[in-house]
Amino acid sequence: MDPCPTDTMELVEGRTLTQLLPTEGFTLSRMLEIAIPLADAVSSAHRAGITHRDLKPDNIMIDGEGRLRVLDFGLAKLHDPSGPAGDPLAATVTSDTAAGRVLGTVAYMSPEQAEGKNVDPRSDVFSLGTILYEMATGRRPFQGDTTMSTIGAILKDEPSSITESRPALPRHAGRIVRRCLAKNPDRRYQTALDLRNELEELKADFDSDDQVVAPVTPAIASRHSHIPILVGAMVLIAIAAVITIQLRHQGGSPPIGYTPRPVTATSGWDNSPNWSPDGKFVAFERMKSGNFDIYVKPLEGGDAVVRAGGPGEQTSPRWTPDGRYLAYISRHEPGSAVFLVPADGGTPRKLIATNIPTLDLTAGPMGDRPWSSDGETLLVSMPTETRQLAVHRVDRTTGNTEQVTFPPSGSSDSEATHSFDGKRVLFRRLVSGFREARVHTG
Repeated sequence: MDPCPTDTMELVEGRTLTQLLPTEGFTLSRMLEIAIPLADAVSSAHRAGITHRDLKPDNIMIDGEGRLRVLDFGLAKLHDPSGPAGDPLAATVTSDTAAGRVLGTVAYMSPEQAEGKNVDPRSDVFSLGTILYEMATGRRPFQGDTTMSTIGAILKDEPSSITESRPALPRHAGRIVRRCLAKNPDRRYQTALDLRNELEELKADFDSDDQVVAPVTPAIASRHSHIPILVGAMVLIAIAAVITIQLRHQGGSPPIGYTPRPVTATSGWDNSPNWSPDGKFVAFERMKSGNFDIYVKPLEGGDAVVRAGGPGEQTSPRWTPDGRYLAYISRHEPGSAVFLVPADGGTPRKLIATNIPTLDLTAGPMGDRPWSSDGETLLVSMPTETRQLAVHRVDRTTGNTEQVTFPPSGSSDSEATHSFDGKRVLFRRLVSGFREARVHTG
């Protein structure tokens, strides 16, 4: 008679992520040290056909040598890694599952798991996003006094961005977490491998910024500074300001004095201010409820008014030369599309999808002056057939495109802007990890 089969368990010594997590969250560098191998480990499980279904800090162990282990596959579900994402196999590792039964730890469940629906690896991506949120802020994105209220929060609530709790974190980190936490699985990273790649890109940018040391002139602030300075108990206030140049005659040559005047003041973020052609308005992006929306404000007084809002990011407003419309980038739907909206209010119209997977400072789809002088075409960066980012000219009426720049292998072009006479185009070329400015004449 054959001996009875037995289960074996490995003794793993170390501390769980719950035990290691500070109350205020990890630093970005420490968070990435854990998050990247975590996403990689989950990706390995997915490639083996396993959806974990109970990812949480208690199930993540880091041993004395810093190695990360994902534990407790007791609720794991087998699926076909080569088949459709939404069609998991019926078999599960546990023997007591039933259709419609909620399994796992509530606070880290995906919406579909909380509703007892079939899950696939994208459910684990949601759980990873919940863990990343907690690692960044020290608190969970979805909280309730009871199990049912927590499930309700997961199904309906949109948590604030991690950058609201930790303003020093880069915006790209907030976007990564927010995409993981999308209610619709189709809006998330489709695999843990995609998430890992995004985290590695974020780390590369962070390491690059960390290693660059340059002298700073006190009177000039770098436009690429991402880390706000908190002085005493001051609340972070991002302001756009108009600077009036005053000439003061003192003897010989008149020195220039600068008098800043606040245009906007809000607790949070006001970014990417852009002048209207007549100089009477400014358009900008503002984060108030976890996402950036497009606002327009008259410079001579009056409230800032939303021109493009709703779910997803609305960023990078750019006026047409006649001042009648604003072009902007929307991540409300896949494809990071360019939309047009009347500057005085109206319904936005989709012009074209850029198909740039990640919008951050390394891939700006539009420069400061992307419009042609007649307002009929717009310069937008989009991937080519070889997946290189190149500048394209887009017809405002038809949406037809013409490729303008042809970057060499390993390079990408972005942030194209017209010269004031409209005869040349200035754009940024990223060459093997180094940024440089190139001028295209045409």
